[in-house]
Amino acid sequence: MIHPATIIDQALDHLQDGAFEDAEALATRALEQPSWRPDALHVLSLIAHARRIDEKALLLLEEAVRLEPGNVERRLELGGFAFMLQDYQRCVSHLEQLGAAAQAHPEAMGWLGRSHLLLGQAAAAVDALEQAIGNDPTNPLLWRDLAVAYGALGQQEAALLGYQRAVELAPRAAEHHYNLGVALLGMQDIPAAATALEQAVELAPEWPAAMLQLGIVWKRQGRVREALQVQRKAYGCAPSDPEVEFALAQTELLLGDYAHGFAHFEARLRLPGRTLRGVSIWTGEPIVDRELVVLGAPGVAETLQFLRFIEPAARRCRRLTLQCRKDLVPFLRRAYRGPARVVPHGSQERDAVVVPLLSLPHVLGMHHELGMDGPYLFAEATLRASYAQRLPSDQLAVGLAWQGETADDVGREHAIPVYRLRSLGTLKNVQLINLQRGPGEEQRHTPAAPALLDLGQDRDPEAGLWLETAALLAALDLVITSDTAIAHLAGALGLPTWLLVPFVPNFRWGLAGNPWYPSVRLFRQTIAGDWDGVVARVAAELAGYAEQRLPR
Repeated sequence: MIHPATIIDQALDHLQDGAFEDAEALATRALEQPSWRPDALHVLSLIAHARRIDEKALLLLEEAVRLEPGNVERRLELGGFAFMLQDYQRCVSHLEQLGAAAQAHPEAMGWLGRSHLLLGQAAAAVDALEQAIGNDPTNPLLWRDLAVAYGALGQQEAALLGYQRAVELAPRAAEHHYNLGVALLGMQDIPAAATALEQAVELAPEWPAAMLQLGIVWKRQGRVREALQVQRKAYGCAPSDPEVEFALAQTELLLGDYAHGFAHFEARLRLPGRTLRGVSIWTGEPIVDRELVVLGAPGVAETLQFLRFIEPAARRCRRLTLQCRKDLVPFLRRAYRGPARVVPHGSQERDAVVVPLLSLPHVLGMHHELGMDGPYLFAEATLRASYAQRLPSDQLAVGLAWQGETADDVGREHAIPVYRLRSLGTLKNVQLINLQRGPGEEQRHTPAAPALLDLGQDRDPEAGLWLETAALLAALDLVITSDTAIAHLAGALGLPTWLLVPFVPNFRWGLAGNPWYPSVRLFRQTIAGDWDGVVARVAAELAGYAEQRLPR
């Protein structure tokens, strides 16, 4: 009688030769001996894996481990196999059962840490990965994963150390320079981020993700044309990647290349969560027997800015409906006199053709006709008069807003801490009027804030915030604002507005001129992050403006 050990060895030989059926037959024979069942099941698991029947392989290996729970090596193999199959919960379950025995195996602790990480269990991931690094301190992948885990916990400094250590251990690996660059970008260390990402692109010159991030950093540094070149190369390498194309679009638009920019801007509709499904998309052809539904932008600023394209779109159809965010509906129904029926987002329109509002410049081919012949929004006279009566008659009434509604990195870059505007409140014959609502309004109550007169809003429940705001703006002598929806509202109303923008502004404001609003004057940073220089110029101009406008 052949000994089971010999049968197992023969089965493994057949497996190595690719004779799966013979190997399986031998391993099945070995199952008849109870003491050899774990080994036979292990071989059958290897055969199933070789045949790419991985779920069966995992179940067979689990049964082998159940029959021989003290076999550390086999349980380690089971944890690694579950990790390879991306069954992270199973990986965690099996490896944690080993307890201290697993801690002597850095590869296993690496699997455990990464599984915790991918399951959203960052604190447990840190514990496992630090133990793995204790036994294998020169493994750059462990340091990378530890950095990711610390980042998920919001411990950016610890994450940065992990990425830096990975770079030190594998200086020729582009991935680690990329990770370090992205982390530095998130911490707003733009020069260091540029250095890391430049190294990543040098090591992997065809890697679109690295080129994408490098373009973003270069643009933040004011190296816009260099950013354009690297983003074009990234797009050439990954023309179907919507994130790459969308980044390219914003740089092209910033540089005034509206034909290419608006064409590539359509990539935003392929970004996750933005795809339009189950609707007929309008491409600009005349519409005779169907309604055109224009989908307003999620943000107030974009919606107000792109309203100018509604009228030319309406000339190509018989009926046009504008869907927009709910808080804009009462305002646009009373303040917008264009050829559109205004309804909230989500309204059901039968047999309609749909186009996003932000797609109209591209669909209409209006790459150069971006300006406005005159105001296309109008304040209500009675509301305006109500505010005008409450303004000082012997001072220049200047509205002030300093922060938009977004709190991400881009929003913070455009926001101006209100204390930096304090000098505007000390000017002779100038009364600052508060226009800030929502995020940032709390700064008004800090000791360093300029003195602001608040006239209140929302006195008419039917009017809503934006109709009231439009009336207040129309009653003022001047609006001064950072890049907020207030700037677009004032511009669309045709009101004198001074807009303070960062060194590299949002694409809509360009690098040289402002094609959108004739009444809006831009004050740009000349040094990145330097709002004091901008405010000093504004204060000097405002002093002269007040002297000219007020009677002597």
